[in-house]
Amino acid sequence: MKNFFQKEGNLRFGIGGKNDRNVSLINDDKLLVPNIFQLSTGETALLNLFLTILRDYDLCTSTVFESLDKIRGLVVIDEIDIHLHSLHQRNILPELISLFSGIQFIITSHSPLFILGLEEKLGNDGFMIIQLPKGIEITPEQFSEFEKAYSYFKNTKKINEDIQAEIENSHKPILFIEGDYDIKYLTKAADLLEKNEILDKLNLKDSDGYGNIDNVWKHFNTKLAEITPQKIILLYDCDISKKSE
Repeated sequence: MKNFFQKEGNLRFGIGGKNDRNVSLINDDKLLVPNIFQLSTGETALLNLFLTILRDYDLCTSTVFESLDKIRGLVVIDEIDIHLHSLHQRNILPELISLFSGIQFIITSHSPLFILGLEEKLGNDGFMIIQLPKGIEITPEQFSEFEKAYSYFKNTKKINEDIQAEIENSHKPILFIEGDYDIKYLTKAADLLEKNEILDKLNLKDSDGYGNIDNVWKHFNTKLAEITPQKIILLYDCDISKKSE
């Protein structure tokens, strides 16, 4: 329950009387959920799923267990991601599955977020992806739903705007200056002089000292400069003596 609701402290059920039987959730003696019937469809599905695992194991064995890792068995779930919020697919569901280390889960899913969550929680060796109907093992990157989701996202206006902004930004001249205070001075001066459009055409980079600007010059005073798309501008403080080159 702590994993499910991402809560610390003591978490327990509160069960009302027979004629007014609310089943509430209480966190450190504070009411967290007045009635579990107020949970969303996805939350209810997850709660029901994992409580059912506990109940069924308890019914089918005479062994008394005191921790989740003692539970053994096989659990088959079809369309496990149905009705689940993206947070539940990506974070909560993989977290809950990882608690039952003695259970072999066989699951069908169309959710790239669920696969990403499993990969982060269990690692590449903690689960297998079998592509149907071919029955072959694939990697998370080969999961067909990733490609479908990406194709949908990349056609959105926001993605196109972000890509265009990155392209434009990548071709801006880069202005290397000695320190972060120089960026503040230049930004303030441009604001006071109403010359912000000049700075908007540049990428300002803090070099952390004039010695590092020298290193930039040594780096680009080679054939490397011929294949660099951006123009490189080196701006030293006036107390630094430099040759005309």
